[in-house]
Amino acid sequence: MNINRKQKTLIIAGVLVFILAGSFPPWLYTLHVNRIDTEKPAGYAPIFDPPNPEKNDHYHGIKLDASRLVVQWLVIIAGTGLGLLLTCKKSETVFNNRDDQGEQFSKTKSKPLTNEDIVAAAKKIRAEFDQGKTQR
Repeated sequence: MNINRKQKTLIIAGVLVFILAGSFPPWLYTLHVNRIDTEKPAGYAPIFDPPNPEKNDHYHGIKLDASRLVVQWLVIIAGTGLGLLLTCKKSETVFNNRDDQGEQFSKTKSKPLTNEDIVAAAKKIRAEFDQGKTQR
């Protein structure tokens, strides 16, 4: 698979954004009183310097909002993947070798397959199979 310049840039940007999201993750304020546990967003802060709890007692705390971080990472991965699909060249074939008759394939513009093309290819394969040319 050949990667063009736009795709390389997109991959690098995706990796950098992924790392940045992990370096400054979302946090949650927590409150644990008796059997009541509550959480609310505490914003974003560096992974090695989380925000302080709302109050400095043993009821209040802070924790990483892992579910939101995973969603962010999945969105970054999906966005990068979609960008890679949109920047690939759709009109060129991948083949650059020889077929079984020795004819060389070249990079040419491809056209959409029609039902007739598929039926003709299936008939050709069936005929070759019946003649014993196709190997299993």
